[in-house]
Amino acid sequence: MAIYGQEIVRYTWNVVDDDNCVQPTTLDWWINDTELDGTDNTTEIVDAENDATQDKIYHSVGDKHIHAEVDFDDGWEGIYQHETNLDVTTLVYEEPVMGFSWLPENPTVLEETTITQEHDDVRDESADKAYGRIDRVDVDYYNDGTYNEEDAEDDTEFKHTFNPKEDDGIDIRLHIEYWDGWETQTCEITKHLTQTNIPPVSDTSRVDNGVCIPNYLWTATSHDEDDAVEELTYKWWLYQKDQQDTEDEDDDTWEEIETGEEIEFTYPFQYEDDYKLVLRTTDDDGDWTEKVEEFTITFDTCGGSGTKGSGVIILQPNRFQMVAIPVAGVKVKEYFLDKIAEIVDADASTVIEFVKAYGSNDTNEKKFQVFVPDLTNPDSSTNFELIQADGDAKEITAFYVRTKEFEGTIEIPWDTADGS
Repeated sequence: MAIYGQEIVRYTWNVVDDDNCVQPTTLDWWINDTELDGTDNTTEIVDAENDATQDKIYHSVGDKHIHAEVDFDDGWEGIYQHETNLDVTTLVYEEPVMGFSWLPENPTVLEETTITQEHDDVRDESADKAYGRIDRVDVDYYNDGTYNEEDAEDDTEFKHTFNPKEDDGIDIRLHIEYWDGWETQTCEITKHLTQTNIPPVSDTSRVDNGVCIPNYLWTATSHDEDDAVEELTYKWWLYQKDQQDTEDEDDDTWEEIETGEEIEFTYPFQYEDDYKLVLRTTDDDGDWTEKVEEFTITFDTCGGSGTKGSGVIILQPNRFQMVAIPVAGVKVKEYFLDKIAEIVDADASTVIEFVKAYGSNDTNEKKFQVFVPDLTNPDSSTNFELIQADGDAKEITAFYVRTKEFEGTIEIPWDTADGS
């Protein structure tokens, strides 16, 4: 006989008494039990009706003893007691079988995950199941000791987006409270979720600093949905169209001419031709994507009145940088240094120590032309022109810029239309 929990148990005394020997209202019961704290919970009933049933709700688990006594006449006017004893065991409900699953099985940081509970707390003797009833479910999505869902039913679906990504995966812990028939108990289950990595998206930006000969500077601007940009790595490949295939427009054979692994990439083009640049961006998980850019290099005539262009000079702190600005009819102080002063809203001397040129024309007197902001006379010959005449030709004056320490970078735009 199995008794689970605080079920009502009904006891009945049965006797075959054809001679009416049993005395009426003489049935005594002792049904022993204890409380959970060990105190007595025995039921004692005296002089009950012989056919009366006795109900008992046990308050603790274990072996229980039932004793019944009734008086009977032996036919010779002797009254005796007849004893009946029964031993039963009260049981606890078993710990429920816990389980849960989720979809998608390997979510990304962008996907909402649905967690479905799959517990078994059925009590069915025919199916040989005697599981405790689940009364409460708490969910710790990251197994960090903090419940993200509390006091839920055992059939509740939970939805959560696991962001940011955890490289080692995520432990999800379900904690339940269940009734074992006598008191509330707890149990837990933890499962490991592995996320799917999102490959980075390769992208670039390009600055064209060239006038006569294109001078391209590419910068990787790739991004990643689930990894930090600082963790991305780059690989560049520059290809030139195979000269032997120029007559066959359908043949795309390329010859690798340069590679790079920094965030920026540039190349000194020497030949007019078709080129292809490939950037591969790889994240910390080893997944990658590529961006492919095809372009054509052509050389424009330099020094003619029809030459037009624009660009940006980017100055970095504490550097020697070579600069050439193809704007005719302007000088370095008025066009370059004064523009810097306007950009930084301070004297140019706060960020520039000096500029220095050594032109190849006949007017530079074969010596360096050094201009120190706020010190050199603007009317002196060292305030050199950005394009200087050399006989019948016009030459762009390349010059050094010595920068001081400052925050960030300084971008100086230029346009040939600014010249005369």
